[in-house]
Amino acid sequence: MILYKYFPPERIDVLQNMKIRFSQPDTYNDPFELNPILISEITETDFNNIMPGLIKYHGVPGVELDKLKSMTFLHFQSDPTLVLNCIKRVWVCGHLVLCLSASPDNLLMWAHYAKSHEGFVLGFDAESGFLKCPENNHWPQRVVYQETRPVVKISKTNFDPTGAYFTKSKHWEYEDEYRVIRKPDGLQSSGVDANEFPTYLFDMPSDVIKEIILGYRIKSELKSEIERIKKEKFPRAVLKNASLSKDEFKVII
Repeated sequence: MILYKYFPPERIDVLQNMKIRFSQPDTYNDPFELNPILISEITETDFNNIMPGLIKYHGVPGVELDKLKSMTFLHFQSDPTLVLNCIKRVWVCGHLVLCLSASPDNLLMWAHYAKSHEGFVLGFDAESGFLKCPENNHWPQRVVYQETRPVVKISKTNFDPTGAYFTKSKHWEYEDEYRVIRKPDGLQSSGVDANEFPTYLFDMPSDVIKEIILGYRIKSELKSEIERIKKEKFPRAVLKNASLSKDEFKVII
């Protein structure tokens, strides 16, 4: 099986450097991303044990830290939002996601993520160890699309919103998405992006790329550069071209 990722022209660096970013969900364009319905099963003892760690590693803007420090269990019972969001943020900051698609010929994906067909698409070997999540030994997992937001229960012994990573609104169903989760353990960030999120780049083995697909509006200079890189760094990849169907609203690979 091959899974695909769409790129705009400026992301030629992914091929040049053989590195790809696994991103924080907060960087995505969907505000519901990893934003499940949180239900608390935290007791007062749990609360007292959890709070020191949350204060130390709080994942909300610094202006909220004083509120966090002054919060009691009674405050939490009346409005658990701040603490629950903080717990979620601490978990989220330690997990990164690579988003892929089962489809290389989606009109909307080419338009939205490959700069109106000027970019390119990489086809990844779905069985490559590079796409295997080392924490739980699973391979790329398919996203479930549904009408309602997922529910995550939080207690002292159980907070695993993994399912929320793989649940999205039906509005996104056209993306036919698969995801891989990784932790940045031991990996130094290469800097920060425009929104000040740390960027974590993972080295891609040459054989993980099975296909390189050029958009039908790709500029000749970019096409030549990709052809050069493919020959030098990804010799086993198949180079393909995207074109438009003559009689249908369809991309032909």
